[in-house]
Amino acid sequence: MKIGELLEAIKESPTISPSFNSYDVLMVLLFFSEKKYPIGRYALREQLKLGPGVIRTLLRRLAQLNLIRPVEKKGHVLTAEGEETVKETRKFIAEEKRLGESYLFIGGENFYGVRLRNAADKISDGQEQRDKAIQVGAGGATTIVCKGGRLIIPSIRELNEKEEKMIREAFDVHEGDTIIITSADDDLTAWRGALAASLNLFTHKSE
Repeated sequence: MKIGELLEAIKESPTISPSFNSYDVLMVLLFFSEKKYPIGRYALREQLKLGPGVIRTLLRRLAQLNLIRPVEKKGHVLTAEGEETVKETRKFIAEEKRLGESYLFIGGENFYGVRLRNAADKISDGQEQRDKAIQVGAGGATTIVCKGGRLIIPSIRELNEKEEKMIREAFDVHEGDTIIITSADDDLTAWRGALAASLNLFTHKSE
């Protein structure tokens, strides 16, 4: 299942929690994909700081969509279809990682970056991505696009040689890519902010 189809299927559920967002779905799927063992709802609550009602609803819906399956009483793992959904997502969100501090990034003490394939033409000035990140608690977001072989902060400036070297060492940048780097007081919020800003580009819709 493609991530866009998944998000539409999730939204169609009459039982979905009002606090349930698309980036929560993506965060949980990526979390499952990083682990090679069953994950229970208490571990998800602890690691992702989601409420118990949200976790229960999310796990139930993902199971109904055949993206996860229970393993005895140990928790859940991705199904083959769930793994394929993550693979489809990786065609857009190519990389995600924690980053060290830089004067390029402001708004918090923890920094998280994602590289999005073929998204540069969807960026106007990066303000919408920053706003989406801030809405979920991040302190800010810096959007960088690769156009004409150069790394550019839209509507502001090209990166200087030192800045470009730092970004290219952190990410395998290709023409047309977009890098979104969010900052927050903790890693989880920075990650959530990066996913929220990314999904905004992926779906081209506001939640």
